[in-house]
Amino acid sequence: MERDHQFEVDTLFHMEHEVLYRLVQELGLTTSFVLLRLCDEQMRGDRHFYARQDVLSQDLSMSVSTVQREIKELQRRGLLRIVQSGIGSPNLYRLNIKAIRRLFEDSGEESVSIGMLSARD
Repeated sequence: MERDHQFEVDTLFHMEHEVLYRLVQELGLTTSFVLLRLCDEQMRGDRHFYARQDVLSQDLSMSVSTVQREIKELQRRGLLRIVQSGIGSPNLYRLNIKAIRRLFEDSGEESVSIGMLSARD
């Protein structure tokens, strides 16, 4: 099951340009960048992953407060969940692949890439 989830994240990260464009339309540019960077973090680990907000901030050339705001937006939309909040240490996160896939289904987007996003989470 962990392997299936990793495949789903890999597929999400390597979407075609039209799907990435749709993602930016739906979420906005900054939120999309943070989501894709979190996908990159997840590709390095398991179903749950750690991501330091100061490191994300540096990688994305954004302030820490902007990264925090975008993470809250991803949580509000149900695309990301904080599994464990760390005081003085990185949070443990999990992407909601089902919810990310629904972004495209709700729009009526008919892209082959959408079919590659498995509904399993």
